[in-house]
Amino acid sequence: MIYIFFIFINILILIFNKKINYYFDIYDEVNFERKIHKIRTPLTGGLIIFLNLVIIYIFEILYLFNYFPFKIIPFNLKTFLFFICFFLVGVYDDKYNLKANIKFLILILISYLLLLSNNEFLIREIIFTNYQIEIESDFIVYCFTIFCFLSIINSFNMFDGINLQLGLLSFFIIFILILLNPTNIFFHILLIALFNFILLNFNGKLFFGDSGSILIAAIIGVILINLHNSQLILSESILSLLFLPGIDMIRLFVIRIYKSRHPFSPDNNHIHHLILKHHGIMLTNILLLLFTIFSYLIFKLSPNIFVNILINTILYFTLIFYFSSKTKV
Repeated sequence: MIYIFFIFINILILIFNKKINYYFDIYDEVNFERKIHKIRTPLTGGLIIFLNLVIIYIFEILYLFNYFPFKIIPFNLKTFLFFICFFLVGVYDDKYNLKANIKFLILILISYLLLLSNNEFLIREIIFTNYQIEIESDFIVYCFTIFCFLSIINSFNMFDGINLQLGLLSFFIIFILILLNPTNIFFHILLIALFNFILLNFNGKLFFGDSGSILIAAIIGVILINLHNSQLILSESILSLLFLPGIDMIRLFVIRIYKSRHPFSPDNNHIHHLILKHHGIMLTNILLLLFTIFSYLIFKLSPNIFVNILINTILYFTLIFYFSSKTKV
């Protein structure tokens, strides 16, 4: 019954999308130098996720007062407040173009306060199939957890380049998590919300924006860390799901720093830009999604994480060099 309710809610969001966009009044303007869309497009994709999250937490409050029969989300209400903070930072950035350094410092602060109030999200050990690494120093624990959390947020933000790209990746990650934990209601609702976004994003009716990419990254980051600490998912699986946006972010950082540019400065050197110069959006998304599926399967089939990293790295740079050489020609 709860799924039918959220499907109905997302249908309403779908129907009243234009009015929501008009009221929200945040758009991605046309920029032919860096962007491929030809009309100003609403940056309200994150609002879809956020509205679903708000309704979920209303049910959580009802559950606390015994007005609702079961718990939906595995996090406490304090975590929801931090999700609001992440979302609002993205909204402000979408509206007023927040400076990269300031945004990064704000995200560090929010992440630190999140961990300070929720110790269960701290990564005190890195669990692999055949071994685990324990982190004893609290200072290193906090630094490493914040590093992992911000890496997910920034890689997702940089991976949100074309229609469907980040939506499909997020959908696939949540789908995998449902296979690992099929009774988790929150995952199913999140999948419904992401499907609604994909429907609207498919024809370019709206984009995630920074508010959407930061929010979905924060949610997925918290989920993955929580499952990892509960030993419900191993580090190999997390690395495989996040490998493509992660390694693309690292490559871009290295190139930009080498060229004496700010690591967060925008360019058209992302993997999706390179592929898109020779293929359409659909084929580009299919290639990127297949890479993540292949990465996940490799990590599942082989217990040697170093061999898996090597295979995926070789595959990634093969694609980069192939499409870069085609571009030059």
